Amino acid sequence: MIDKFIMAGPTALHVCDSQQGDRCVVLLHGYLESMLVWEDFIPFLYKEVRVVTLDLPGHGISVVAGEEHPMEFLADTVADGLRELGIERCTLVGHSMGGYVALAFCERHPEMLDGLVLLSSTPNADTPEKAENRRREIALVKAGKKELLARVAPEAGFAEENRPRMKDYIEDLTEQVFVTEDEGIVALLNGMIARKDRNAMLRETKVPVLFILGRKDGYIPVEAAEKMVAEHPEAPIGSKIRDTWASSKSPRPQRKRSSDSSGRKNGPEKADLYVPNAAGNSIEYDARKDDFLPELRHAHDSPGIGAEADGSPSSETIKRKG
Repeated sequence: MIDKFIMAGPTALHVCDSQQGDRCVVLLHGYLESMLVWEDFIPFLYKEVRVVTLDLPGHGISVVAGEEHPMEFLADTVADGLRELGIERCTLVGHSMGGYVALAFCERHPEMLDGLVLLSSTPNADTPEKAENRRREIALVKAGKKELLARVAPEAGFAEENRPRMKDYIEDLTEQVFVTEDEGIVALLNGMIARKDRNAMLRETKVPVLFILGRKDGYIPVEAAEKMVAEHPEAPIGSKIRDTWASSKSPRPQRKRSSDSSGRKNGPEKADLYVPNAAGNSIEYDARKDDFLPELRHAHDSPGIGAEADGSPSSETIKRKG
């Protein structure tokens, strides 16, 4: 994988590219993440397809381009980046917020898509309540309280029974929150608030579509997932919910390694899928106080919050179109 900066139109974009393969898969990370969340999946993909990961503007080490990053701006930046890399077509995988970007890409650049995968993401716009929750999170960041978000949000995306064995990944995600620029967080939250509903576009597109959602998802309950799948009957293969995967905040797989006689770790034997969400947190926040942490934790632990907008799959709901 070649790590570099490119100019995606007028925007400097941090990308990682395997550079080989007749087909291409582009992986878009979610809110409070970066391209690093995909790093353990790449070994399972790059021998079959060309793999591209990137830091969406406002996250990772890509630039912040204003007070609001609309999903359309992010989609056009991805398209410009792919053209710069000489990629004419790809399968686009969008996790959570990355799914919102992928949907905008599908609307604006369908000729560049072989397929679209919505991983723990939905075509729904924010409800008024969800938008207000994101505004509260903006207030939190602007008040210099991002560390409180970092203490709560990463762990809340994991099923309680999986938190002990996923401790290292929770710590990685916590660190990612700290290194994400405040301005980038605010810009992306504003962009998610402003995004439009794309259900009609998704029903009409000719691009093959795959949904991946989860049974133990605390942000998209099973009922909401089933409702969303039912609203897209154009997908001919049908849907199924399975208890295959366990809830998590990161799409990085749990690496199960064996040791040789020297004690050194060998390569991964198995990958389980763990994915987060772009959570809108239902909290009451007063910038003059520090005692709202229990409310923030409760918001992230409440299973119904954000169900209509986004979520983090833990098991698998799959529905294909095309």
